[in-house]
Amino acid sequence: MNNDFIIKDGVLVQYTGNEEYVWLPSEIIAIGDGAFRGNRNVKIVTIYHSLKYIGHGAFYGCERLEHLNINRKQGEVGRVGRIGRRAFSHCINFRPELTDFIRSVRIIGDYAFEDCGTEYIHLSADYGFHVYRLNPEYNDNPEPEGWFYGCQKLKRVSNDPIADVQIFPGMFENCTALTHIDLNCIGINQRAFKGCTALKALTAYTFFIREESFANCTALETIDFSRLGIASNCERAFANCTSLKEIVMTERCSSIRPGMFMGCTGLKRAVLPDTLEEVAEDAFSGCTALEDISYFHVEQTEE
Repeated sequence: MNNDFIIKDGVLVQYTGNEEYVWLPSEIIAIGDGAFRGNRNVKIVTIYHSLKYIGHGAFYGCERLEHLNINRKQGEVGRVGRIGRRAFSHCINFRPELTDFIRSVRIIGDYAFEDCGTEYIHLSADYGFHVYRLNPEYNDNPEPEGWFYGCQKLKRVSNDPIADVQIFPGMFENCTALTHIDLNCIGINQRAFKGCTALKALTAYTFFIREESFANCTALETIDFSRLGIASNCERAFANCTSLKEIVMTERCSSIRPGMFMGCTGLKRAVLPDTLEEVAEDAFSGCTALEDISYFHVEQTEE
């Protein structure tokens, strides 16, 4: 079957076969950009322990792909250190969380697992998806985007409560089956959960959220603001959350940014701290059911 592999200097340039189960030759140290792109037959690919890199769009659109196995000796850990942009995009049956070589990966490109078959993601420093990659020491793309964009089977996201976790921009955007997030992290970046239309409650603990981080979450009913830090650049953070009925913010919030609750047509009541430095003019624009905005007094402690 070696005629099915076009290999140059240890890089698989293209796989031309139509097998369901593919064993890569041991000489391959990298899967090149688009090597399996659009293959409609492959289900399981076995790679050797020596594989170090999976290129951009390497398995893009491989709709039947289910798993990547590592052929290794007992106790060995895979050496794959880098996964390129959109490497597994639209692999609708592929579940990266079940692929054990993930523990060795240090760099993951934008939209690497877009529209995959992912069902549950646990973010960890020592296994799974290494969120400490924000450190430039580990990553030449310090703020990657959209890792799990549009994963329609993803239902839950959690993390180990370690100090350096951030949720990257657009990381779970348009994951329309996501119902539960259990996060304790530094921050949730822009568009991280935008368009997660099944998410009903927000109880994440985080120091900041950014613009449009939960916009268009149309099923969102409750937000625990005692656990949320509101950053200065969180414009439209909850825009178009049409099921939101009431918000009770805490002194952790210093301002209500432009468009923050824009288009929340079900919102009836807002309770805000009297320590707010700013309430933007259009913060509640389009909140057609809003009947009451009240303020509560925050006792100032002496230093």
